[in-house]
Amino acid sequence: MEATDKRNLELANDSFFANNFVIFIGGRDVFIDFQRIAPRFEMADQEHSYYVDEHNTIILNVATFKDLLAIGANLIKELEVKFGDITTPEFVKKLNEAQQQALTELERRSRDSHNDRPHYMG
Repeated sequence: MEATDKRNLELANDSFFANNFVIFIGGRDVFIDFQRIAPRFEMADQEHSYYVDEHNTIILNVATFKDLLAIGANLIKELEVKFGDITTPEFVKKLNEAQQQALTELERRSRDSHNDRPHYMG
């Protein structure tokens, strides 16, 4: 009698496009939070728009993260040898600077508004 190996394989389409990420190292683990931030507009009410922020986080131990970085660096080197230097486009640099300035201003306003409020410490 011939042994048969029947396996059911279900392929899920769990791909996730991320346009931002945050890396946090906490103790023995590394958290990589992939984020997709996208604007939403209502056609009837164009005055009010909002952003949708979705996250997918992976957790790696530090040794695995180090291996991931080494493999990534190696792949980038191979690509650059083949196709030339990979650089950040100038407009992306300017957008990042503008975003950072806006965040800094928001933090300043938030800090200033908290200073005006009474609190338990007098």
